[in-house]
Amino acid sequence: MELIESGFDSSKIQFATKSKQKNPNTKLLVINNKNESTNTDALQNISEYFEKGDLLVVNHSATIPSSLSGKVLRTKETIEIRLASWVGLDFTNGYNWNVISFGAGTWRDKTEDRIEITDLHETDVITFDNGLFAVVKKIIVKPAKLIEIEFQTDISTEELWNKIYEIGKPIQYSYLEENLEIWDQQTLFSGPPVSVEPPSASFQFSWKIIKKLMQKGVKIVPILHSAGLSSTGDKILDSFLPFPERYEISENSAYQIKNAMDNNKKIIALGTSVVRALESVAFVNNGDIKASSSTTDFKIHKTHKMKIVNGIISGMHIPEESHMQILLAFTSEKLILEGYNKAIKINFLWHEYGDLTFIY
Repeated sequence: MELIESGFDSSKIQFATKSKQKNPNTKLLVINNKNESTNTDALQNISEYFEKGDLLVVNHSATIPSSLSGKVLRTKETIEIRLASWVGLDFTNGYNWNVISFGAGTWRDKTEDRIEITDLHETDVITFDNGLFAVVKKIIVKPAKLIEIEFQTDISTEELWNKIYEIGKPIQYSYLEENLEIWDQQTLFSGPPVSVEPPSASFQFSWKIIKKLMQKGVKIVPILHSAGLSSTGDKILDSFLPFPERYEISENSAYQIKNAMDNNKKIIALGTSVVRALESVAFVNNGDIKASSSTTDFKIHKTHKMKIVNGIISGMHIPEESHMQILLAFTSEKLILEGYNKAIKINFLWHEYGDLTFIY
């Protein structure tokens, strides 16, 4: 990404600092690979880039309140855990997690500046205000930055989830101005709560936009993917993002995607989590799409050749983010740089509540 990093001034980026969703003035950066062109438009005009029979594949995951603050029972030290990835294949099992840990502080502190927990051992117990507790099963990355925990198993799954929702808060970052509520992280398509951070490319989509797409003959196809953390606050750990994530693709969704492939229709992913799910399935099925339920550790780099997805609608990403590798699998650094510099000039907003990029 040397070209982007050398030709793009990240200091000029404006972040979306409020959780206002479905902004009717959401801007859209359009990168057309066929014409090798970039232009800016309004998201409300997105249907103009689709044709009858094309697919918009969406992640219908809801987002869990994945930041939990508690105490280490042995040391009485304050600890925040952020759910990072599920352990195991069962979406209903909320007991076992890999989590990122922080010491005292809040989301208003930059993630990279948060205090580390240095005195944490396997078998330590983490307690929470509502009586919930978790046991440290494994220290994966020392000093206790990435750990595996198991929530108490003497309560039912339903009671466990109730307790997590009772004390959990949305994961959020210091560029935001206000406390997020659970509903601030849900999208138009939210269904089963399996993501720890939201599939945020959907935030700005309204029923009006979806109606215009459907009236044009575009099919909206859901898949389920557990969108994970976007930042750990640690450069070494961030280089391993995204962590393993679960996905489910139904028989009906697989059929519709296969039919679109056979008829040379565009298959547009709404968000990077959709790309990861579909291309993971293709990776293990020789480029084909099949109904699937699994966990993927497949990482998409800029050299990846897409097997299923023809285009992506995603947020505005800074060059060093793992999401940028996925965007570069769709287009060239030259076009990303050209488009981003245009976006800067007309005050596009970056990050999850900001404006969008469409590459096809």
